[in-house]
Amino acid sequence: MRYGKANEAAQINELYLTHIDGNDCSSLMLSITSNGKESHFSALLDGKSGIRKTLVNSAPQTSLQNTIAQIESNEQAEIIPVEFIETSADCLAVTLPWILAIQQEKSTPVDINSLYWLAQLPSAWTQAKAFNLDDCKQKLNYQADPQRVKTSRLGHTVANPLMMTWLAPSEAILAAQKPKDLLKLYYYPNKDTFAQRLAYSAAIQRHQKTARQRYEVSSDQYLDLADALYDANINRKKFQLFESLAEISFEEFTITQHEYAEESNSEPQGLVVKIMLQGAQPAVWRRVHLSNQLTLDAMHALMQTVMGWEDCHLFQFFTKEKAIPEEYYQQLKIAAFLTEPGDEIEYCYDFGDNWQHIIRLEKILKRDIHPPKVTAGNGRCPEEDSGGIWNWNHMLKMRKKNNLNEEELEQLEWMGLLPEEPLIPFNKEETNQELKAWSME
Repeated sequence: MRYGKANEAAQINELYLTHIDGNDCSSLMLSITSNGKESHFSALLDGKSGIRKTLVNSAPQTSLQNTIAQIESNEQAEIIPVEFIETSADCLAVTLPWILAIQQEKSTPVDINSLYWLAQLPSAWTQAKAFNLDDCKQKLNYQADPQRVKTSRLGHTVANPLMMTWLAPSEAILAAQKPKDLLKLYYYPNKDTFAQRLAYSAAIQRHQKTARQRYEVSSDQYLDLADALYDANINRKKFQLFESLAEISFEEFTITQHEYAEESNSEPQGLVVKIMLQGAQPAVWRRVHLSNQLTLDAMHALMQTVMGWEDCHLFQFFTKEKAIPEEYYQQLKIAAFLTEPGDEIEYCYDFGDNWQHIIRLEKILKRDIHPPKVTAGNGRCPEEDSGGIWNWNHMLKMRKKNNLNEEELEQLEWMGLLPEEPLIPFNKEETNQELKAWSME
């Protein structure tokens, strides 16, 4: 892949990365000074499609470290906390070629912001090359030690928080009779994917600048696990990481299935709920009267309508303890979770931008409610693909600046936030018309 290069060498000030999650995605935050100007970039590195959703802050008012702290503080409601790890820029020399090879294979378009920060990097780092474990081991100065590999294979379970998202999908669990069945049904058939995930973590560990992680595993130990997967006899040996993930997958699914099977059919009631977009400044919320008989699928459709989303991305509901499996969404009613004032469920929309919502029960009504109705609300919905709540908040602040430069004006125009155009307020009447039409379908 070829890119135009900057006129003069850029200085890479800071780089933060997250480990890869179960969707094969990692978040990147980058600070670059080029031609005397500092810019911050955020991007999603997707192991299925390449680089996507690069956003640029061309005149940052705060340090990247403070921005990271703000993002992490806004994600307190997350079941699996996202942890950014500061690494040296050399980490990109190992990982970027894999991502760009996927970009080429999938013919994923590269947006102008992505091209800009890629152009600041050494050309060798931006040459697409498919993942190869031996090449990765060489770049990370890995020296195989058979005894250490065996110790890692037998001893390591979940090494970082995002590994908890590496659980087996429900269709594999439904086909399994016991946890060990998942090894042959899901984990070993996908060993290439898991080897790449482990190698990515190894690159982060090798190049990390500060040890912020709760679970400390060395780069060599991550590569030990990846290396062990290519043992010709691995299917007949103990591989503790896969066995732990299989057991957790089976246990969580079985417990959840049992819990939901025991849920009795609640009497129809009306509920008053308050829906809040987490971290929004100013606050974005809606108060809605609805039936406790709404399924989670119907609740998703309601969330899209009342908040103003466009239903373009994946979503998931959570309790405070765990994610609610998607296979229950057509049958499970919100009555199973919202029974007393103060009860809450969480709703995440778009796993890239990570729009987190809290749905809190405020009051139980004597009569059922049909159709749902919004009685109050505040704040416009952010634009789709606008980079998450921290970037949306930043753009709202930017539009109040005097003397915006051309790049800033282009960003604001793309998001419909040009200063001369008034912000469109939340329209309760229009939303209720949409809800009425939706409920009649």
